[in-house]
Amino acid sequence: MNNRALAIAGYFYSFNTLCLTLRAFGSVMEQSRQVGPIQIALFSILTDIRIVFWQFAAGILAFSIAITKVYMAEKSFIANGSDGNGMACGNSGPSCWWTMITHLGWTLLGVSEEFDPMISVDAPSENLARLLYATFLILGVILLINMLIALLSNTYQRTEDNSFKEWSIKRAISIQTYESYDPIPVPLNIIYSIGKLIVGVKEKEKVVSHAIQMTSIVMALDIANPFRPSFHILRSPF
Repeated sequence: MNNRALAIAGYFYSFNTLCLTLRAFGSVMEQSRQVGPIQIALFSILTDIRIVFWQFAAGILAFSIAITKVYMAEKSFIANGSDGNGMACGNSGPSCWWTMITHLGWTLLGVSEEFDPMISVDAPSENLARLLYATFLILGVILLINMLIALLSNTYQRTEDNSFKEWSIKRAISIQTYESYDPIPVPLNIIYSIGKLIVGVKEKEKVVSHAIQMTSIVMALDIANPFRPSFHILRSPF
């Protein structure tokens, strides 16, 4: 159909499905006494990941800008009268910066690329850029990742020490949240709700039928004995 808006809606739908699946299975696993504390620790770890993520983002942004500046200086130095072939940044500055930031990001995640965007024609510029790249690897891969591991270990140990308390709190929250809900999950609760409605209607019909029968009996007795006091008069208020 060649409809980009429909494709974007599909992307958001896939992300929504991911979040709902994680939430559903996470809520179910939290109810277990054995798996619950581990599940709670995993969600607590996400806070530490968010803290370190901004450190990674700042490092990638800073070093990508610095490396881009080096190659743009190289371009202004040797590109006069040249078509820019062989240079690392032969295109515009934003395009070069995006190439560097994606290269640093994939390198940080351990994904290697066949194409090396740092190869250039000017040796001093390339050496300086690779020096900045090595510094980024030392700070990002060694220091920040080790700091992330230390934070995750500390968070997991803290959660493990207070596992029963954390699990009890989550259990109480879940009970309070779902206490008023149907015991059957969606969409099976449709059948359960229809059955409950049918049973309620039948019970109401039985009550109405019983009331009609009692009224008929009282009326028949009143007709047979007109001097008999009515039932509601003889009924004790106690």
